[in-house]
Amino acid sequence: MCPVVEAVTEIGSEWRLIVLHDLVGAGEKRFNELKRSTDASSRTLSRVLDDLEEAGLVERRVEDKPIATY
Repeated sequence: MCPVVEAVTEIGSEWRLIVLHDLVGAGEKRFNELKRSTDASSRTLSRVLDDLEEAGLVERRVEDKPIATY
């Protein structure tokens, strides 16, 4: 299979691609920063980030304060 097709198959959805694109080069972003920059709803963004984390494409980091960054 073509590497591009494989990558698109792995990513799976438009929202996943939008979030990954937003994170490339940005390093870490907080949830609300991602929400603002992608215009995703909280529910959609939360679901997409959970999916991407499960696929091993992003890593969640929780600081001592109750603020999560991706």
